[in-house]
Amino acid sequence: MVMVISVTGQNMGAMRLNDALASFDSTTHDLHLVNANQNPPVCRIVSRKDAFDKARAKKRPEELDLEVKKLILKGGKKARKSLAETHGIEALQQQRKSHANVLKEVEVNSNISNHDLEIKLRKARDMLEKTCRVQFSIIDKKDGKSQGLLAYIEDHLKPISRIAGHPNVSGRKLQATFVPTKTQ
Repeated sequence: MVMVISVTGQNMGAMRLNDALASFDSTTHDLHLVNANQNPPVCRIVSRKDAFDKARAKKRPEELDLEVKKLILKGGKKARKSLAETHGIEALQQQRKSHANVLKEVEVNSNISNHDLEIKLRKARDMLEKTCRVQFSIIDKKDGKSQGLLAYIEDHLKPISRIAGHPNVSGRKLQATFVPTKTQ
């Protein structure tokens, strides 16, 4: 037994659950539980469109905030300045220019050729100059060259970066994260 409230808010009385489900068009309406603690539990017949509109209205402030941020970033200089002052979104503009939170991964084998390594290092250098963090993963092919290769990579990237923390060894994989030393 459940207590049923209609779409208009009228109390339809207590009825069996099957009767309550049969009392409305299930293609356009749903039966929502309002209060399970009451005896009998209270259910309401709700239009699916109304339920969807309410759910969308709850999300609306976040979406509106996102739209304002997009307008600030896309708008002209005056529009950005006035909107940024009123909404306090100057930090967002700075964050857009910075890639400091982006982690790029470069994976190499310990028996990589010199030419291929130079290409990977050039790409890593470009990413570091864009203020991205770069994680090198060196997969050891049972020849023990991964530590020497990491030392070579560190020497090559030393002018623009440093290793964050200690290199991590897990199984055959050696990982080291490089962070840029210069910020633009």
